[in-house]
Amino acid sequence: YDPRLSLEYRPNSQTAIRLAMGSSIAPPYLAELTTVPAPISFSSAQGYGILKLPSNSLVPETAFGYDLGGDYRFRDGATVLTGDVYLTNLFNHFLTQFSNSGTLCPAIDPNTGGATPSGCAGQPLFYQQNINVANSRFEGIELGFRRNPLQGIGFSLQGALQKGYAYNLPPCFYGSYKVSGTVQCAYQTNLSVVPGANFYGGGINGSAGTIAGVPGTVSLGVGGLSNQNVPYSQGYGELNWRSHGFYANVNMTYFGPNNSLDEPAFTTLGATVRVPVVNGLSFQVSGDNLSNKYANFWPSFGTGVAIPLANGQLAATQANVLPARTFRFVLTKSFGSGANANGTP
Repeated sequence: YDPRLSLEYRPNSQTAIRLAMGSSIAPPYLAELTTVPAPISFSSAQGYGILKLPSNSLVPETAFGYDLGGDYRFRDGATVLTGDVYLTNLFNHFLTQFSNSGTLCPAIDPNTGGATPSGCAGQPLFYQQNINVANSRFEGIELGFRRNPLQGIGFSLQGALQKGYAYNLPPCFYGSYKVSGTVQCAYQTNLSVVPGANFYGGGINGSAGTIAGVPGTVSLGVGGLSNQNVPYSQGYGELNWRSHGFYANVNMTYFGPNNSLDEPAFTTLGATVRVPVVNGLSFQVSGDNLSNKYANFWPSFGTGVAIPLANGQLAATQANVLPARTFRFVLTKSFGSGANANGTP
């Protein structure tokens, strides 16, 4: 059952006001529900073993969202202003959680009957399991201003401010331990899920310290919603020109803080030129990341922007990369009576 409703009101031929609302559902994949017994893995660099557990208690993600927007077309017929505000509440967000088993890695793997990896025996053992987070919310504002004439100079400006964060987290969401049979909340896991702060892609897992007097409490604390960075802002700008089949543009893309590269806010530069040849034939050259921003072959481990954790500490991140400066060459042929000598249909 997934109801949706969309309405549009046009007070005149130049203006449209839009309202949409509706729900969605995402059942967990079979692989998320069941885990085939797998051997215990071991990280020699960080000194812990990991045992994957079944996730039979997972329930589907569900959401309900609203979008209010409008469009206004100026009298020239080529210039449009558009904007939207949206809010979506997500329930039972999927999360891969690392938790302290409270035991040490055994010499014999209970799943395979064979020996555990060298160095694992006697080290802390952690469980990896898919769970549901209580609630998440996604909200934002999007604006666009574009001019696309059939001939002449045009432009495009687009921008967005957005938030995507968790709230209403359950008690002891970050882990717990017992003292004399009494459960105590602790900061041991999921530390990169901070209520009210945009989702981070997760920090580099490692020891988050120990709890005095409680054995085996070294933690994988910085795990979170991996590869789900929600940048606080994004933008795009373009200046273009077209005339009798010729076309050219230069564009810039802005990636705001908390971007998926785990780099400070930055921009990239691009451009396109298309030239008509003859009889519906045209030739185009496009360039991406002309500024060669963060271009490299390999991500840089531990050198990304550090992320704040729920316990007030910071976690290192992996600085990701973009493809190096790239050029694309496209030859296009249009067929039929609609093709003209300018190379356009």
